[in-house]
Amino acid sequence: MKKLIFCTLMTVLCSLPMSAQKRGQRLSPEEMVNKKVEQLDKMLTLTDSQEKSVRSLYTDFYSKTIKREERKTKMEELNKSIEALLTDEQKKAFTEWNSKKAQRTGKKK
Repeated sequence: MKKLIFCTLMTVLCSLPMSAQKRGQRLSPEEMVNKKVEQLDKMLTLTDSQEKSVRSLYTDFYSKTIKREERKTKMEELNKSIEALLTDEQKKAFTEWNSKKAQRTGKKK
C-alpha cells in the first residue's frame, strides 16, 4: 500500500513540470490569427466578409517580423484598418475592448 501511494505521488510530482512547460510555449502565427479572429467574432459578431478581411489583416501582421519599437505603431495601424471594416456599433465595442486591454497591460508594467 505504501508503495502504491509513493508511486502515485511520484507520478504526480514528475508530471507537474511537463504541464508547466506546455503553458510557456508561444503560439504560432496561425494560432495567434485564429485566436484573435475568434475573440473579435465572439465580441463583435463579424459578418463572413468582415471575418475574412480581419483574418487577412492579422495574417499580414503576424507573418512579419516587427521590431519591438515599431510594434506599437504597427498595432495601432492594424486597429485602424480593422475599425474601417466595422459598423458604428462594432467600432464602439472594439474601442472599449482595446482601451480595457491597454489598461490591463499598463497595470502589468
